[in-house]
This record gives sequence, C-alpha cells and structure tokens, in this order.
Amino acid sequence: MKRESLHDWREVIDLSPYEKKIKSAANKREKQKLRYKTSRQWSKEATNLTGLKGEYAFHLCTGLPIDLGLSKHGDVGADFFFERISYDIKSTTHSGDDPALLEMSDKRLTASVYVLVRINGWEAKIIGWASRKQIRAANRVDFGYGERLCVKQSEMSKRSQDTIPPYVPSVSTEARTASQRSALQLSKTSVILTLPESPRPKEEPTRNACFPHGPFERRRSRASQFDALYCSSCGRFYGYSREPQLIEDE
Repeated sequence: MKRESLHDWREVIDLSPYEKKIKSAANKREKQKLRYKTSRQWSKEATNLTGLKGEYAFHLCTGLPIDLGLSKHGDVGADFFFERISYDIKSTTHSGDDPALLEMSDKRLTASVYVLVRINGWEAKIIGWASRKQIRAANRVDFGYGERLCVKQSEMSKRSQDTIPPYVPSVSTEARTASQRSALQLSKTSVILTLPESPRPKEEPTRNACFPHGPFERRRSRASQFDALYCSSCGRFYGYSREPQLIEDE
C-alpha cells in the first residue's frame, strides 16, 4: 500500500466519486435490515447510507478493505480489522459544535476502538476516536431518544484523540509503524497510545527513530486527570496512562 494513495484524514473527504457504489451497497443493506432487529435511526436518510459513508471515508484514509457485502446476521460489532484490533465506525450528521460519538448504554461493546465521522451530504470528516473502555466509562445522556453513552469531540481533543486512530495506516502513520503500535497497544493495556503531539515533518525518517516507542516516562499533566507518556528515545508525547496520577512532590 502506497502512503501517498491515502486521503488525508485531516481534510474534508469528497465521497461523490463513489456515490453510485455506496448507494447500491446501502440499498442492499436496507433490504437485509428488514430481516433482523436493528438500532433506532436518527438521520433523515437511511442509516445504512449514512453509516456506509463513514465507513468509506475511513477506508479511503487507511486503505483498509471495506466490506460492502451482505451478512446473514448483520455486522459483528466492528467494521474494520487491523493487526487484531477491531474498529467500529460511527457516523453523525450533526452540524453543530462538539459532535458526539453515541452508543446505546445497554449494548454489548465488542469493537476495540470507535471512530466518529461527520457526514455532510457527500462529504465526510474524521472527528476522532475512543477506546472501548472509554466508551464504557462515558457520560450518559438523553437527547430524547433514550439514554446513550456519549463521548464528545471536546473530550477527544483533551485526550489528543481528535485524530484518526494511530494504530491504522494513514498519512500520519505508515503501515509498518501502525502494525508495531497495534502490537504495543495490545501488550500494554494500562496505557493509550496517541499520535505525536508535535509532528516533525522535516525530520529525517531514521533520525531518533524508536520502534516500538519507549521507554516511556510518566509526566504530570495539569490539563488531564491522567499522566502524559513521554518517549525518552525520540522526545515526543505518545499517549497517557490509565493508572492514577503520580503524586506531585511538595
């Protein structure tokens, strides 16, 4: 997979060239949906169409294969898989500030990572992501359709997660690096890795490189309830610890 072939997730994604393909797959899914129970719809257009737009946008930004086929029993709670980490794409047509990733409070969460994509007609924008544990611990809100688990864009931003997940190939993360990060994330469940806080585009690829990243130093963060993780090998922040903050010396 060529890195330059991927769409930049930081930009608005034009889906209009794929309109015919997406509509055809959505229509087939709508017909299939009548055969089994599904979740409530919030969008004025068919939810399968809105959802497929988000999935296709993620596909264009990562190069990961998208399943446009039919499943006898619906999906399995995830839309994409990469290096044993599963991803569920959540699409929203909310046009206001601070869009939210919503999930039913009584639903069994099976995906490892949830990605929020904003849809506006035939344009899409990656908003951010949250882990399964973060979704489970999210605030519960009711916008008039029943209680939902809610992670807002502002919350993702505070966690440096208003990006595409760092464990998939993208213009920010090459396939080899994404694979190594996935393995590291699976082996270190007490931390959440993120994209670098301060990318260095002019830096030579091999300079100060460390794969996988680490060792990490925990650094007190006043902007978050979690300690930041600093990579002493390359001098960048790559995530934060799920463990309680270190007590600051007086």
